[in-house]
Amino acid sequence: MKNYGALSCNYLAWLKKKPSRDDSERIKCYQLYLKERKKYAPKTVNLATAAISFLYTEVLGIPIIQSSLPRMKTGRPLPKVYSEKDVEKIITSEVNTKHRLMLMLTYACGLRLSELRFLRPEDIDLERNIVWIRRGKGSKDRRVMLDAAIKQDVSAYLTSGKGKTYLFEGYEPGRPLASITISKIYQHACTKAGIEPQGGIHTLRHSFATHLLEHGTNLRYIQELLGHASSKTTEIYTHVSSSAISRIRSPIAHLNLKKV
Repeated sequence: MKNYGALSCNYLAWLKKKPSRDDSERIKCYQLYLKERKKYAPKTVNLATAAISFLYTEVLGIPIIQSSLPRMKTGRPLPKVYSEKDVEKIITSEVNTKHRLMLMLTYACGLRLSELRFLRPEDIDLERNIVWIRRGKGSKDRRVMLDAAIKQDVSAYLTSGKGKTYLFEGYEPGRPLASITISKIYQHACTKAGIEPQGGIHTLRHSFATHLLEHGTNLRYIQELLGHASSKTTEIYTHVSSSAISRIRSPIAHLNLKKV
């Protein structure tokens, strides 16, 4: 709602007139303006187009033929990942127990930032070695493993009583840490580790999936652990798995090459 509202306001400021059913060509001009003048990325132009289409059809009740509005090809960039050694440096660089555990859980369980933020103490099942992710993306629940490597750290944190309503709370009890605070914790850990951040904390989730694949985990299990609705989304990690690529033999291996 926030994005659509802001993008629609920007469009109306550019349009400088009352919207009408004859605005299809003007919308196309605005798309070109965003692309050529504002240098917006294809995904942002497409988001603006979707917001404008929603404004006309759903808010103003003005029919706009959506098929007549072109969409820019966005491509699909490969996710950035860290090596296992770099993940180790990032996690161990953080001496604050709470912050260290946040980074550990993000990587160990492949969590999204919002999923980490809204974790509750009761979502941790120490007996069954399970972490429940409640209402993840798409409002779906899923469960992930609580690995033995971090179980003791999680148990110690739970018994400390630091997290009451949410596992990781800020200065105000009963409220989860702000997203920007979590992002800063991750950025600070990267800086202390002497590693250039490859993106936001979501990169630890990408690294989790890629490293599972490199260690031979079935892609179907990875899909379940990540909470992906489609296997197509998970398959992108096959393109960044360096160890899988390194195991492929080149056709030159089958040639009988004479030494010169």
